[in-house]
Formats: sequence, C-alpha cells, structure tokens
Amino acid sequence: MKNFEREKAAFAASLCRRGTAILGRPLAMRWIPEEENALGYTSCSEPTTVHVSWGHPHFFDPLDEEHKNVLRGGVFAHELLHQVYTNFDYTNAVTNSMKNKGEAAIFMEFANTLEDPAIEYFAPNAFGGWLLDSLHFSIRHLYKMSPAIGDEPTPYRQLINALIMFGDMGMVKGKFTYPEAEEYFIKVAPLYNRGIECPDAKERIDIAKECFEICRPLWEKDLEMEEIMNKLIEELMKALDMKGSPEEGGEPAPSKSSSGERRKTLIKKMEKAEGKGKKSEEKAEGKSEGSESKEESDGSESDEKKDKGTPGSDTSTSCSGSADTSESEESDDSKGSPKDSLTTSEEEADELAEEESEVSSESLEDMSKQIEKAEKDLEREEEKERKKETTSDLPDYDIKGINWSAYRASNTKVKAMPRDVEEYGRLTARYNWDIKRLTKTLSKIFEADREEIHRSTSGGYNIMRGTIGCTAKIFDRRKDPDGKKDAAVVLCVDLSGSMGCENRIGNARKTAIVFAETLDSLKVPYYIIGFSADENGDKNPNHFHFVDWKNLKKDKASLASMTSRRNNFDGYSIRYAAKLLEERRESNKILFVISDGLPACHAYSGDTGVADTIMAVKDARKYADTVFGVALGSDVPTDVLHKMYGNDFIAVRDPQMLTNTLCKKLEKVIKK
Repeated sequence: MKNFEREKAAFAASLCRRGTAILGRPLAMRWIPEEENALGYTSCSEPTTVHVSWGHPHFFDPLDEEHKNVLRGGVFAHELLHQVYTNFDYTNAVTNSMKNKGEAAIFMEFANTLEDPAIEYFAPNAFGGWLLDSLHFSIRHLYKMSPAIGDEPTPYRQLINALIMFGDMGMVKGKFTYPEAEEYFIKVAPLYNRGIECPDAKERIDIAKECFEICRPLWEKDLEMEEIMNKLIEELMKALDMKGSPEEGGEPAPSKSSSGERRKTLIKKMEKAEGKGKKSEEKAEGKSEGSESKEESDGSESDEKKDKGTPGSDTSTSCSGSADTSESEESDDSKGSPKDSLTTSEEEADELAEEESEVSSESLEDMSKQIEKAEKDLEREEEKERKKETTSDLPDYDIKGINWSAYRASNTKVKAMPRDVEEYGRLTARYNWDIKRLTKTLSKIFEADREEIHRSTSGGYNIMRGTIGCTAKIFDRRKDPDGKKDAAVVLCVDLSGSMGCENRIGNARKTAIVFAETLDSLKVPYYIIGFSADENGDKNPNHFHFVDWKNLKKDKASLASMTSRRNNFDGYSIRYAAKLLEERRESNKILFVISDGLPACHAYSGDTGVADTIMAVKDARKYADTVFGVALGSDVPTDVLHKMYGNDFIAVRDPQMLTNTLCKKLEKVIKK
C-alpha cells in the first residue's frame, strides 16, 4: 500500500478507535470519494458506519494538509455526536407522520438545522481534546465558506440559511433581501435557541415541528418548485438512512460557548427592539403604562421565561436589533438605539470565524501522534496478515532461461484485506462505464458465435415438425460454433518500482479490475498475476497471485491492493505465465504483459535481460495463441520493446488510455 493510502487508513482507524471508545460499541469509518458531493453522513449498517469526505474541493482546497485533517476530524466528530444525542427513531416517526414526502423533506430541514447545533452545544460532555477542537474548527470553517443569506434565491432558503448560521455561530452573515424571511426568522429564532440548549432529544424535535408549522406560509411556496422539492426529497432519503438513539442515563449538562452567548445577545436585541416598538405605539396612542418588560439575565434552559418577549413568543412585530456581540451593545437603552439590521456584514462575520478557528499546536501535535500510532499499528497488522498468505496450492514450475537455470520463484497468494473489499467496490463503481462498454462489445461477439441449428433431411429427429408432416426437413442438424468464447486469458502485470511513476500502477490496477469484472460476467476464465524480483535479499523472481482460475469474488478485491514493488525479472515471469496457460484446454489462449520498460533485476547483466525476454516471448507463443506486450509510460524504449514482442506490442504514452487500448486488442483477438 502506498504511504498515502496507509495514511488514510491510519487516520480512519484512529477515528474509529475514538468513536468506539466514546459510544461503547463498534463503529466503522469510511472515506467518501472526492467526486461525491457530500461532507459527511451516517449509514444504517452493522456496525454503524460514519462516512467522511476526504477532499470536497470547495471546503478542503483553501486549507493546508494539516488543517484538512482537522476538518475531517471535525466532520467525524459531528456525525459521532448524532449517535450520542440524536433520537433517530423519534425523528423518523415524526417525519413519517407528514402528509407527503415534500412536507417530510421540509420538516427534516428544520429538524437538522436545530439538531446540528444542539449536539454541538453538548459536545464537551461527550469528548474533549483534538476531537473537540476539530469540531469547533469545522463549524467555523464551514461557516466562513458558506454563502451570505442574500445569495439564497427564495425567502424560505434565506430563512433556513439564517437559522443554520444562527445555530452554528450565533450571528447571521449578510443581509436579508426578503422582508418575510426576516419576519419569520424573528419568530422562530428564540424557539431555536431554546431547542439548542434543550437536553431532551424528543423535545428538540417537537420544537423543530413547531417552527415547521409556524413557517408553513413561507415554505409552501417552495414546494411548488419541482426542482427544489426533488432535491429536498433526495436529502430526506439520505437522512432517513441512519440509526441510533441517545445514550441512556443522565441528561447532559449545558455547555457554554461563544456562539451560545451570541445567540442570547441577538435574542435580547430582538426582544429589546420589539419592546421599544410596542412602547412607541402605546405612547403615540396615549396608552403608555410607564412600565418596561423585564430583560432576561440568563438564557439557560432551566430559567423561567415570563416576559412578553420570551424565546417562546410567536409575535411577528418587525425588529431592528443587531448581531454585534460586543459588551457595549448589550448596554441599557439610554446608550443609544439598536442598529437597523439583525445581521452581520460578510467581512466581519468571516473575520470573527477566522479568529475563532485557530487550532492549538498541542491539538495538531496530538492528532499527528494519533495518526502515526495508528499507522504503525496497521503496519504490524499487515505484517501478520502477510505471514498468513498461502503458497502451498500455487503452481510451481521448473523454469529455465538461456542464461540462467538455478532461480526459483516465490509465489504468494494475495489476500484481500477488509479495506481492499471497500476500495474495490468504490473502484468498480468508478470504472462502471468501461466495464459495461467492454462487456457489451464482447457479448455481441460471443452472441454471434452461439451454436446454430439448421433444418435438414437428416440429423436429429424433431418430433414437432415430424408430427405436422408438412415438410421433409424434419431433422435438426447443429452447426458447431467457431469457439470464440472458448478462451482463457492471463494478465501479467509488472510491479517494479518504476511503475509507481505517472500513476502507471494505478492505471494497471484499473485495467485489471475492468478485465476481471468483464470476463467474470461473460464466464471467461482468467488469471491475474503480478511480477517483481529481488524482494527477499536474493536474486529470485517474486510472483503475486491476485486472481487464479477459480475466479472467486473474494480474490477480485485483492486487485485494489496492487502496488509497485522492486525489480522485474521479465523472462522468468513470462515463461511462468505461459505455463499457466499450457494447462488450460480452451482453444483460445491469450497472454497480456503490462510493463513500463526494460527488464531489470539482479539476475540480469548488460543486455542479457532483453535477450532472455525475447526468448521467453518466443517460448510463450508455444502455449499461447497471442502474447501481447503493452509498454506503459512516456519514456518507454519502443525500439527495444519491439524487438522483444514483435508486432504484438504497443506503447501507451498516456496511461489513461491503457484500458481502452487493451480492450480494443482483446476484441480483435477474440474476433479472429
């Protein structure tokens, strides 16, 4: 495995251990491919699996490698908190009680925008250290990268975006461009604040439902837009594919945070401005009672809220509060009237998020140590697994060359690790188009080659036609097929160190996977073997058997682990691959050799490697109908390779074209 892949696996293992320790039950961790448009989600499986993006371009590109890991840790921490605090069963029950999928999708938006900041509010009660620091960093970074509310196209989308910002950071970035969005924000923001600080998961969902009903006039307009509704329903389906329940036991203690203080400040601004608006109206009508509503001094869940401007109020009077969080803005009325907006400028919001997103060097060092430790643990586990790899049932041939005779290959059956199975599934999905194209093409060739039946005056008696008695051709004569499908294929891949350049090994891996999936679906037997040399301190060749003639599904996953190694003893390995074909009874035997250059190993000196390979290809053609060489890379010596393989050779300058090139060649070979 490359260092990059090992680092990913080590980081995932580190997060898994943390999550399992916190939950007290097994937890799996998977990386979301970069091309998928998701930052994180939790899937319903055994064990529960948290999926985290490895590199969503919009959010990850602005960060250095160290802080990318911090963001990944933060997304994982958020998903983990759902398993600690979210009551999925109750959430799903309320969602399923909605009239239709459209309303259910809207409700889930309200539930998520409330539940997400709530679980983050109680995060310090679940864990600390770099996991908590990563969570805080991710909140502020994602806030900074999010668009201002004014960029949203509808009043409802402005409201939802404002509520997300209010929950995450206690302030709203940008300006409301729809007055009705601001009006409903004033109505439900106090309710949201109460829900965020509420330790009861069911009660939080009930509050979300209350906000959902209050805002019905606003979101019903969006449901009429089919495109938006379809997107919401898609997100709903993903949201329902989760499971978990809050931890049993005592309620979590409230957690103080700067965003929580800002939320309370903003709500006080709303209440104060609302009170002033009412007083002005009363004075204008001569109804002033000379009294002023009492301002709350504590916004915690346990306090009694008795004033008219309480967080649970449904009043819709327009407000002119401010989101500025400085102490001076919380002063008495005599110090000046509030600002005209509830929102914060984009520049100020981003600046504050930047200031608060600093991660301590201690946390970064702790994270680095955790990953390093997990990486070493993985190395030890891999070493143990390698020792378990079997060699007893692998073919062992006495191979002789023109300049050598005493070498003996070490043959290793490559065992698929759990991560290989996952990676193989991801790669087959990525290469799905290539697999389908080649399968369709070869299917047509094989379909044209099927056994044909002709009516004749002699042959096998056809009882139906004989009974009818209207023709003399009452016999069936079968025409033998050309035997195109009667084929066996060996794919022999160079695993030398130079294959690591230009992602050659990655493209060789892709080709092997496309071949395996295609030939497997067509029931054509195949064998995939990798060759290297000098790995054990001697001059012997080394063979790595990925898929043998049994073509087992579990073996195919091992192809995901294909990686570059040491040298390449081409002559020996080509003769060995030909011996594999010699034992087959199929009428068409095909050998593909993928390499990136000249033979190079301790057994060769000077030009002996080229001479030996020329003879090896000649020997292989005694057993294989076709021996086709593919040189991969921009610097391959085509003149020498042409000497080794003759006309059955091609140089692929662009590694991306490797699969297409071999597919076309395979089609031509089978058509013959």
